[in-house]
Amino acid sequence: MRVAVAAVWDSLDNQVALYEEAHIEDLIAHLKRADVICGFNIRKFDFEVLRGYTFDNLQSLPILDLLEIVTDNRGGRLKLNTIAKATLGIGKSADGLQSLEWFKNGRLDLVREYCQKDVEVTRDVMLFALQNGYVLFEDKSGTSVKLPFRIDLEKFQAKSSH
Repeated sequence: MRVAVAAVWDSLDNQVALYEEAHIEDLIAHLKRADVICGFNIRKFDFEVLRGYTFDNLQSLPILDLLEIVTDNRGGRLKLNTIAKATLGIGKSADGLQSLEWFKNGRLDLVREYCQKDVEVTRDVMLFALQNGYVLFEDKSGTSVKLPFRIDLEKFQAKSSH
């Protein structure tokens, strides 16, 4: 799998940076500068895709994978869209399969927009969890369920101070 567009929200300048495949080295350098790299399924998807572009061990970077927290606390996976809709009242703008179709059709403008929105939704879920200590999702019956969601940023601060 190749990178069409990668999006990174940087908390220092509160902006989303977009990187196309031709600028993967810049993306990887940006990730290496981060105190914490937060994503949803970032270890098993995003970084696996990036592995094809670098010999660096990206898994050694300070990763906060929100899906891992969900899985640990719930005992099973949930989609980011499921959490975002229940927690924030907004969902993702599309899904990865739609993004692939846009890429195949040369609609990089739509891919960029999708990636940016996806990163913004992930950021907002993380910020909600940091502030409230939980996220929400709807179970199969449609009942809203509160999922404890503690994020320990101190473990990242300890690593970045060395």
